[in-house]
Amino acid sequence: MLEDINNILNSGDVPALYKPEDMERINRIGDIECTRKKIDKTNMNKFTQYLLRVRKNIHVILAMSPVGETFRNRLRQFPSLVNCCTCLLYTSDAADDSLRVDLGGRRLIQKK
Repeated sequence: MLEDINNILNSGDVPALYKPEDMERINRIGDIECTRKKIDKTNMNKFTQYLLRVRKNIHVILAMSPVGETFRNRLRQFPSLVNCCTCLLYTSDAADDSLRVDLGGRRLIQKK
């Protein structure tokens, strides 16, 4: 699972994920993007335009405990979890009702 998430964060793609009928739809989306950007409509360009769209619009929320060696080892194995993400560390204060999480701004906000 973490390998797939790492691939999605890094390239916007998971190898061997798409069925042939999915590729038809991806090619239609890529065709539109290639036309809009006035670039050659090769299969590679169409897929690249699709991946750019995925990377622009993807949102992943992943929760892991930062306690112990396991967390550190996972970050070493899957560098996109650090390089392509905003990492938030919540302490026990985050469970306090006087704080709330603003995911859009990716910060804790004190309620008044």
